[in-house]
Amino acid sequence: MPEHTHHDPYISFVWEMKDVLPAEGKIYYGKLLKRRPTMVSLEYLPYFYVLSGRTGAKDEFRKEFLTGRISALARDIMEALKDSSPQVTRGLKLATGTFTKEERGGFDKAITELQAKMFIVKVAEENDPFSFVWAPFTKAFAPQVRKARRIMPETARQKLLEQYFRNQFVGSVDSIHNLFRWGKQTIYQTLGKLVQDGVITPNVKIVGNDKRFYATTER
Repeated sequence: MPEHTHHDPYISFVWEMKDVLPAEGKIYYGKLLKRRPTMVSLEYLPYFYVLSGRTGAKDEFRKEFLTGRISALARDIMEALKDSSPQVTRGLKLATGTFTKEERGGFDKAITELQAKMFIVKVAEENDPFSFVWAPFTKAFAPQVRKARRIMPETARQKLLEQYFRNQFVGSVDSIHNLFRWGKQTIYQTLGKLVQDGVITPNVKIVGNDKRFYATTER
C-alpha cells in the first residue's frame, strides 16, 4: 500500500470509479459483502440478487418487516422511496422523522441493512450540499432483477465461486463462509460440484497452515 493513500493515483482512480460508474449505471456499488462497500459488475449482479432472497415482488419489504427480517425504520425508508424515488439522504431523514444527530446512528444502520439485503442502492451523489441519492434496487436494476428470476440459487453460488477462485486462486470453506455468509454445508456442496466439473482442485496444501484448501485449475 502507498504511504499517502489520498495522493496515490491508483487509489484515486478507484475512488473515481466508485463515483462515476454507478452514476452511469455500469456497475453496482453498495454495502453488500460483509456490509462493506462492494463493486459488482452487471453480469454478476443477478447472482447476488438471487442469493439475497429477494424476488422483486411489489411491497416485498412489507412482508419482510412482518416476518422480522427488516427493522421498522428500514420499512419506513422503503415506504418513503415508494412514494417518491429517487431521494437524497436528507429527504429520507425528513420523511422518516430521523433528522436529528441523536438519530443518525439508527438511520445509517437502517440504510446499511437495506443495502445488504439489496432493497436500495445509491444511484448518484449531489455536491451542494453533499448527499447520496437513493433508489429502490428493483427500479435501478430492473433488467438484472428479471434475469435473476430465471436463475436457481445453486447456479448462482457456482457462478460466484468460479469467479471467486479466478480472483483469489486459493480458498477454504472458512474464507468463503466469512465472505458470503453461506451455510457451510451449502458451501461444501457447491465446492463438490466445482471439483466434479474440473473448475477447482481439492486438498491443496499451504505451508504453515493445516487447513484444507481448494485452488483453481486455471493456469
